[in-house]
Order: sequence, then C-alpha cells, then structure tokens
Amino acid sequence: MYRSLLVLTAALVIAGILPDTGHSLGVRIGTAGWLITAYAFTYAILGPVMAALTTRRPRRTLLLTGRGIFIAGNLLTAFIPNF
Repeated sequence: MYRSLLVLTAALVIAGILPDTGHSLGVRIGTAGWLITAYAFTYAILGPVMAALTTRRPRRTLLLTGRGIFIAGNLLTAFIPNF
C-alpha cells in the first residue's frame, strides 16, 4: 500500500465515529460533520501557508511551538462544558 493512502484512511476514520462525536458534543450529526469539515478545511489551507511563512525558522523551535499550541488547545477544549 502506498504511504499517501494511509493519510487518507486516517482522515476518514472520523466518519465512522461521527454519530458518537455528535452525541458526546450534544449536537446533531450534521453539525458535528460541519465541525470536522471546518477543521479539515482550515488544516488544508493553513498547512501550506504556514509552511511557506516559516521556512527560515529553526525546525526544532517550530516543532516545540506547534506542540505547545496543540497541547494548550486540547487542554482548553477539555474544560469547556458545551459546544
């Protein structure tokens, strides 16, 4: 199997758990689907833009900064009680 196909299969895993995602967030399945679409669209647009804007930055600094933002975002969403 080509490695590029693994990315697609990993991205489609959310489709199988979309009803559970909607239920846990207390929203309809359609709304949960839009949340996933907004995430994917933002990732697709900002990924290449950020890669182009940060070409001269040290990779270690970018990696640590990105992980820090990711962790902070996850902690923030963990303590938000509703959608």
